[in-house]
Amino acid sequence: MSDSYEDTVESDIYDRLDDRIGLFEYVVGDMQPILSSVGSKVREATMVEGVKAGSDEYEDLEQDINEQQGEDDPDYPSVPKAATHPDAAYDALPVDDNGEVVPPAVPTDPRFQLPLDELIAKKLARGLVPIRVVGPRGSGKNYLLKYLCHMTNRGYQSIDVDRATEPEDLFGPLVPDGDVIVPRNGAVKQGLLNGDTIVINEFPVMQAGAAIALHRLLNEGTLLVKSHGELVEPHPSARLVITMNPPTREYRDSEPMNSATQGRFRSFEQPYIQDVDDEVETLDRQVNSGEPVVDRPTLTKIVQFAHQTRQNQNESWPTLSTRNLTILCEHIEDGVYPKAAVKGVLWGVAEPNQYPEDTHETLDNYL
Repeated sequence: MSDSYEDTVESDIYDRLDDRIGLFEYVVGDMQPILSSVGSKVREATMVEGVKAGSDEYEDLEQDINEQQGEDDPDYPSVPKAATHPDAAYDALPVDDNGEVVPPAVPTDPRFQLPLDELIAKKLARGLVPIRVVGPRGSGKNYLLKYLCHMTNRGYQSIDVDRATEPEDLFGPLVPDGDVIVPRNGAVKQGLLNGDTIVINEFPVMQAGAAIALHRLLNEGTLLVKSHGELVEPHPSARLVITMNPPTREYRDSEPMNSATQGRFRSFEQPYIQDVDDEVETLDRQVNSGEPVVDRPTLTKIVQFAHQTRQNQNESWPTLSTRNLTILCEHIEDGVYPKAAVKGVLWGVAEPNQYPEDTHETLDNYL
């Protein structure tokens, strides 16, 4: 294979990350363990004597690589798809007027003082390093992770858990197969084998047994599934991320993590978007692609009011998240006046100890 093709493969990977994820150039080097390994695999293949680009042997080698590293293919089933992709499902990533996936508005971690996507990307680059992302509902925890997987062509599995979740829900049950009982892979086990990035949401609410079952994976990088009698060796591309709401009064179902488990994770905080203009820009690209739904001045006022609901001194107010604002804009698209849409969403998200009516006087100052 010629040097020009090799250079093209490398520059494509570097440009795709540097330009569209927004990480600094040195981060791209750190990201290599979670990036597509096709470039290096193909380069190795082309060094085999007698294998030429375009030959049948080359095509066979490239097919083998794609089969072994399916996650590196943007068409691979578990890689998050843009809404314009032929295989896009209901959970596809939204696109703007140019057909580009709308990037998340990335907050700065309040303690580490670096952009959250950069912090997470560097940890993902280290291998199977467990990551914990703590943030209020609707702050974009899953969207950020999903976007990173989309941009790097990594498989993505998002799993919601609750108090009833047991180990077999994560790793798979034993099922009858004729005269024998055989294991069936659950989402976590299969994701590890596939090399996906596994995101477990609301991790602390699980029973202790389900969480402790992951300790060996966190400590040694292998998963012991006792019920299957199997020691699972994860694919080298596999990653594990957990998310949770902060254990505060507003989140009644959230609980603090067991300290033994918590200490195994690299923890980051994802607050709501701190800058009004950034949030307006993100929402504008999401809700106004195609036919305009909300004019920019009105959208700005709505976001400014939402930021007021997120202030600590307004504890009796319901909080409007970025996700809530997309729903609010949906109501406006259906013909609801902006102020009425705000009131309706406030009522819909209010907890028993919160009073939407307390916000109305302040809302009058905006809309």
